[in-house]
Amino acid sequence: MCKVIEEMRKEVWNEAWDEAWNEAWGKASSEAEQKTRASVRRLYLRGLSVDQIATDIDLPVDEVKNIISSES
Repeated sequence: MCKVIEEMRKEVWNEAWDEAWNEAWGKASSEAEQKTRASVRRLYLRGLSVDQIATDIDLPVDEVKNIISSES
């Protein structure tokens, strides 16, 4: 009986941990994406070319183009 209870506790703990991790990761990922988009916009408004922006913030040129076109 104790073994079963211990296994249930581990399962509940693991599920809670996974849920908390996924929530934290999603939030951090979203914040990072927002900061990246803001950086691209700021650099673009300063007159940097797409190639310069991609090099400066280490993103593929196509991704920079997508960010700029979606913000326009």
